[in-house]
Amino acid sequence: MPSVMERKILLSLFSLFLSSLPSSSAQSPCPNPEDIYPCTCQYNEGSQQTSADCSLATTNEIYSAFNEASWPSELSSFGMRENDLATELSDGIFGDVSFEYIDIFQSRELNDIRPLALLPSSDRLFGASIAQCPLENFPWSILPDMVALKRLSISDTKLTTLPALESSTIDYLFLWHNEISTIEGVWDVPNLYSLDLGLAPNTAVLLDDNSITELTEAAFRPILQVLSSGDGSLSLQ
Repeated sequence: MPSVMERKILLSLFSLFLSSLPSSSAQSPCPNPEDIYPCTCQYNEGSQQTSADCSLATTNEIYSAFNEASWPSELSSFGMRENDLATELSDGIFGDVSFEYIDIFQSRELNDIRPLALLPSSDRLFGASIAQCPLENFPWSILPDMVALKRLSISDTKLTTLPALESSTIDYLFLWHNEISTIEGVWDVPNLYSLDLGLAPNTAVLLDDNSITELTEAAFRPILQVLSSGDGSLSLQ
């Protein structure tokens, strides 16, 4: 974990780097770097996309960066990788800023993502990837409001329960290597075509009353291989 002095040195070096960029970078919509540190903002002139990274920030520092500085209302992505400081993405942490993609990897203290952290991106968020975090809570209840969300990947977390999911847009759901032992209720995900979920030998898989028209070997043989080593079952009534 960087000390206060080390983080100040990083800020000085980052500011020096920015001052050495060509003058055209002045057209960047990014906030003043000192106003959002230790978060950073990158602007790609070619694609005209703006992204944010808060890999060195605490929860409070992320909140301050987005709520006390002037950002474009629409960013392409938010990243937080190898972060040992942030414990949650709290309600309102991003202010009114929205993203198309969220990438969180090895945020080793992150255990909670609150609903109002993601809702500002409800009509823009296309994909989210969360991996190798001690995440215990995810706002599944807001999925019906995430009207642009297509791809959701949550892996290597501490999630134990998967509630009934409802989404008219998700087509890819990746949930490997979590601690999920219970899947609740009836799902309503009509466009889901790819589901990756780790199974245990004693899992009961209930796929009754769905729209499956073909039982392909590629899809079902791996499931049966796992279940056949225990007392698991597969129902397709």
